Amino acid sequence: MTAQPSFSAEDLEQKLSGALQRVRPSPKFTAALRERIQTRPMMQIEQPRLRLKAVLLSLGGAISFSLLVVAALRTLWYLLRRSRLNV
Repeated sequence: MTAQPSFSAEDLEQKLSGALQRVRPSPKFTAALRERIQTRPMMQIEQPRLRLKAVLLSLGGAISFSLLVVAALRTLWYLLRRSRLNV
């Protein structure tokens, strides 16, 4: 078996610094990136969708309430009929 040569941290750093080269991006790329980061995106509030959402929510609430009232009336009708039949 052959022994592996041991490397110190400094040797490894020297080899990596020689292998890795610093890259300078093009000025066009940096300018486009800087503009994209610095400009604020335009925000628009979508009023029609908010209105539609409120109408649908109100309609759903009204239908739910009417079903609840119908169920309560049917239960009351059933209980009153049952009590009259047992007398």
